[in-house]
This record gives sequence, structure tokens and C-alpha cells, in this order.
Amino acid sequence: MMNENLEPSLHSAKAFAEFSQKKANDAKKKAAATKKASQLASDQVALLKESNELAKKALTEANLRSEQERALHESNSTDVVDIKPNFFGLGANLNEAWRRFKKWSSK
Repeated sequence: MMNENLEPSLHSAKAFAEFSQKKANDAKKKAAATKKASQLASDQVALLKESNELAKKALTEANLRSEQERALHESNSTDVVDIKPNFFGLGANLNEAWRRFKKWSSK
């Protein structure tokens, strides 16, 4: 009679042990998934920071290029030779000639 009472208890204990083991495994899987999600979020933040830095560099380079183009346009609008009343009726803008020479020699 005593043996019959122990069998349901043993079955219950086994079921409880299996349930506890399953819960522990689920907790481990959840912890691993949380760690992976955290790592992915960190990677995404790093990529966003890198993207932001690249965008800043591109904007700076674009501004620099537009400044260089503006300076080039202003430089092209100045004449090297001026024809107006001055010594013998012809003058030279040596500053502009020098800028154009420097620009030409740097290419």
C-alpha cells in the first residue's frame, strides 16, 4: 500500500524537476536573446555615429568645394589686362595674373 502512494509522488517530483529544468533553459535562452539584442543595438548606435561623422565630412567637403568654385568664379571674372586710361593706355593687374599663375601651376 505504501508503494502505491509513492508512485504518484515520484511522478509529480519528476514532472516538477522537468518543469524547473525547462524554466531554467527558457531563462538562459531569454538571457542570450537579450544579450544579442543589446549587442545589435550597440552595433547600430556605432553605425549611426559613423554615418553621422561621414555625413559631416561630406558636408564640410561640399562646402569647401562650393567655396573653391565661388573663389574660382570670382577669380575668372577679374581681367588680367585692363584697357582704361593709365600709363600708355594699357595696364596689367599683376595680382590677378599671379593668382592665375599659382592656380595654373598647382594643377
